[in-house]
Amino acid sequence: MKAFNHLYARDITGTALPAGSPRRRALGTASDFPEAIEFVTRLYDELGFDTVSVGPLSESWRLERDRPGYVANLTAEELREAVASANRVRAEDAE
Repeated sequence: MKAFNHLYARDITGTALPAGSPRRRALGTASDFPEAIEFVTRLYDELGFDTVSVGPLSESWRLERDRPGYVANLTAEELREAVASANRVRAEDAE
């Protein structure tokens, strides 16, 4: 299970918004267990965030450092676009 790894701790209380807010931040998660995704989705919602699942743990790299969704304050739609556009290999790794 991967959750909370792509934001600063201060953002947990500093960027939360009620459900339905147009700029509500989305947080990503990944897990090989659907029940874990469901649990984190409920937790994120209680804390004031929407959820974007990137799928299994094998796809969790999409939420890591140097990827478009990492520490970015994005809505669910924006985060889906960011994780979809993430490159597996970082530019400095390709050199």
